[in-house]
Amino acid sequence: METFHLLLAQYSRSGDNPGNQMMLILVVSMVVIMLGMTIFFFSRYKKCPADKILVIYGKTGKGRSSKCMHGGATFIWPVLQAYEFLDLTPIRLEINAKHKMSNGSTIKPPVKCTVGISTDSGVMVNAAERLSGLDSEEITNLAKDIIESSINHIVDRTESISNNTQKVTFIESIEARIQEEIRVIGLRVISFDLRLQLNDS
Repeated sequence: METFHLLLAQYSRSGDNPGNQMMLILVVSMVVIMLGMTIFFFSRYKKCPADKILVIYGKTGKGRSSKCMHGGATFIWPVLQAYEFLDLTPIRLEINAKHKMSNGSTIKPPVKCTVGISTDSGVMVNAAERLSGLDSEEITNLAKDIIESSINHIVDRTESISNNTQKVTFIESIEARIQEEIRVIGLRVISFDLRLQLNDS
């Protein structure tokens, strides 16, 4: 700004000299362009908050459809790249459903489960590919479908649960199955609680 004021003072002393006028216009234009470029540069420099994942699309490297960051900051190239944030806020789910086992018993395993987007480098890419563009309700419904499907998968392969050992094995199998399937869409299980109830019909 001091340089700009000096130029104005010089212009006022130089009168109507056309050469000085052109020089002043050129200098002012360069200053405006440099300020605009600086502002634009900082607007494309994105910081990733601790409670989010930054997903960068576009030209991110050979064989990569996206690049994920948890924390830190990076420059998003205009035209070549776009970006989106994924929220790490935990999602609490409660699922109650009855299932008929092959021996005729009715099993009702109410599940209380908390899931969230994984920050594991090998799983974040799945979240970028499967969850980008979805709102929290859509992600919740997708997670519920996967959990219910995982429970059905284990129930269909369980003949009976008649003692505590079988009960523990059954619950552990369901949790492991959910952990495995939920990773496919970039989520992880934060907490898991299943209280098994068995009826004769």
